[in-house]
Amino acid sequence: MLRPNDSEELADVVNRAGLWVKDRDEKVGNRYYQIIEQRCPKTEIGRSAGAKHWFVDHCVRNRQSAPIRDALDAVIQFVKFGLQSVKPFSVTNA
Repeated sequence: MLRPNDSEELADVVNRAGLWVKDRDEKVGNRYYQIIEQRCPKTEIGRSAGAKHWFVDHCVRNRQSAPIRDALDAVIQFVKFGLQSVKPFSVTNA
């Protein structure tokens, strides 16, 4: 598991990824939205996305630290290629 379910950080990373790809590849965008629905329903972003039935334009974290970028890269790899392609990483509170 990349990040714990219902963590604001996971919701933020997946929401950002979805916002970036939704116009380029609707199928991948839908997959990111499903991840928010399944793994982040109790977060602020998850509740907002659920009410809107799509990604939300605001994010809980406005900065993008190196650990967040690493987490985002891992999520993108997971959605595109499956768990085998994800390299281990750690995220610490910055």
